Order: sequence, then structure tokens, then C-alpha cells
Amino acid sequence: GQLPDAICACVGGGSNSAGSFAAFLNDPVDIYGVEPMGKSSNLGDHAATLTYGTPGNMHGFDSYVLKTDSGDPAPVYSIASGLDYPSVGPEHAFWKDLGRVNYVSCTDEEAVDEPVEEDLVLLEKNVGSSHGDPQDHVVFQIFD
Repeated sequence: GQLPDAICACVGGGSNSAGSFAAFLNDPVDIYGVEPMGKSSNLGDHAATLTYGTPGNMHGFDSYVLKTDSGDPAPVYSIASGLDYPSVGPEHAFWKDLGRVNYVSCTDEEAVDEPVEEDLVLLEKNVGSSHGDPQDHVVFQIFD
């Protein structure tokens, strides 16, 4: 078979997307990770760790972390359950630093309101997604 031109997956903690990305790291495939921008870029309103986080340690691994002024993990938010985590797996930190994966963000409004309704109906029919699921962030990026 042929390689895709690009792959895209949502990134919260990152384990699901890391598994998808790993298979294509050495191939000429554009890779996009979509982070949850939530309600705004204000700390506590999103979980866009690779966009706004700084190097730190979370649960015993070095990565990027969204932190409070005192250095503690910050509260985070996403409409999509499973994407609301104040850090990412170390693989994503490494790929970001290498520049191998393109990390972008998507607000709740974009994820829920922007995708064409017919596209969401098709996604819901084929994979069981519904508005507010992590997949909505990816659908927005694909159709943007």
C-alpha cells in the first residue's frame, strides 16, 4: 500500500496519538498533533501543554508541563474528556523538540461548531463519535 500524505490525532496525555505517530516517524508523512485550546489561552482554560507548557517533571518523567507560578501542575480544561491533562508523554516532548511533529491547537468552539455537520454525521456513523469527543479536535484540523 501507499503511505498517507499526513496523519492527524488529538493529543492530551498523548498515549493514543503516540502509538499512531510512531509508525510513520521515519516516513515522508506530515504528522499533526492537535492540542485542546479549550476556552482561551489563559492558564486553566486549556490543556495545550506543548504550546504553552515549559520543561518540567510530571509523574516521574521529563516533558512539558503547564505550571502555576509556584511550579505546581496547573488546573487544565477541555470539553473533551481525556484531553484535560497538564503534561504530555515524553515522546511528544522529544518529537516537538526535534520538529518532527507539527503541534497545533483547537478551541472547544472550533471543535464543536466548525466541522461541517455532514462530516460529523459521517464520523459519528463510522466511529461512534459525538460532539465533544476528542475526535472533534482532529476533525476541525482536517477540515480547516
